[in-house]
Amino acid sequence: MLEFYRNPRVPVPDYQSMDPLLVHIAFMSEALELDRERLVEAGAKIAEDLATSAGGDQLIMLRDPWGVAVQLVKRAEPMI
Repeated sequence: MLEFYRNPRVPVPDYQSMDPLLVHIAFMSEALELDRERLVEAGAKIAEDLATSAGGDQLIMLRDPWGVAVQLVKRAEPMI
């Protein structure tokens, strides 16, 4: 389970102003470009488009409509 919770006693951080590498939620994807387009159509914005790391991982960084960074990743060597 992954729970997103907000307590009205504390302010919501300004996620939009944070570097996506500081905090993001990563999801495995076997179809990065298709998942990117589906999320953009649903309101996400591209923060960093498709890139391949030196180790061969493919990555896309998006922001959801509230500014939270969401990473799509296809690992060269699966972690699980």
